[in-house]
Amino acid sequence: MKLEFYDVPVLTGNSLEHWHSVYLAEVYTTLGGKHANELCKAGIGLRGYKLESTLDDTKAAISENDAIEDVCNDIHGFLITIKGQGKIG
Repeated sequence: MKLEFYDVPVLTGNSLEHWHSVYLAEVYTTLGGKHANELCKAGIGLRGYKLESTLDDTKAAISENDAIEDVCNDIHGFLITIKGQGKIG
């Protein structure tokens, strides 16, 4: 039996969302946008942090309003729910 190997490019929805966020943040800040935290600018895919968050001091958003101030939190419909209540904060 002869084994054959094939290179198959793999692209997931999660990777598309990641690179969309990275390039959106890059273009947004290049055009003068001011609502991207350091995580967003660095291409780190963690969402749910306030605009004031830095790489050394992350501040979790406690409401939807806190979260959407950072452009990277809002681009894929990120929601923060109130724990135990199933409601959007």
